[in-house]
Amino acid sequence: MNRMLMVGLFVIGLLGTARLNQCMAEELQFEFKTPKRWRSERFLLPAKFAPQMKFKGVEELRFAPGMFQKSADDFLSYLFVFALEDQSEINQANLQTELTAYYQGLSASVLKNDPIDATTVKLEPVQKQQSFSQEWNDVTSYSGTVEWTEPFVTKNRQTLRITVDQFSVKGHPQKFVFICASPAQRDANIWKVLHQIRQEFAIKK
Repeated sequence: MNRMLMVGLFVIGLLGTARLNQCMAEELQFEFKTPKRWRSERFLLPAKFAPQMKFKGVEELRFAPGMFQKSADDFLSYLFVFALEDQSEINQANLQTELTAYYQGLSASVLKNDPIDATTVKLEPVQKQQSFSQEWNDVTSYSGTVEWTEPFVTKNRQTLRITVDQFSVKGHPQKFVFICASPAQRDANIWKVLHQIRQEFAIKK
């Protein structure tokens, strides 16, 4: 077979596989058992506000009722899941890189022409036993912080605390990343709420 034709067929095959994985990710439906008045959003990755991200797939989010209320106990508290194409490599280093691009892009997009300070994401492995959804397999967990300019309400520098869990689910080719975020201290009640939602998260059959 002509070498150029073989290369062309190989590339078409890769593109076809990527599109198939993207379609499968888009069709995934998630179940978040959130309290009342939590809001939701869903979009494709890479996000429009962070085109430099390498992760491809879909993201679905849940926002606490006090998300945009500075005085609320659950201010800027939310969680989200990435369902990624199975080609996506996931490890501590590129999670930090991808989340830095995500939060830097989000801040810059909302603040538009305002000066943007540097965004830094730092993750550390978590070794202690935790409670997760029974569907999750091969879980690797991290705890960390996002140092960024909070763009929605205060427009000031903020330390956003996060937990990050990467995992697989039997019967699904995608790779998953589940992230909980809040500026609240780790012992605040909102973290119990976030992690309870995480524990009950499921992919609809």
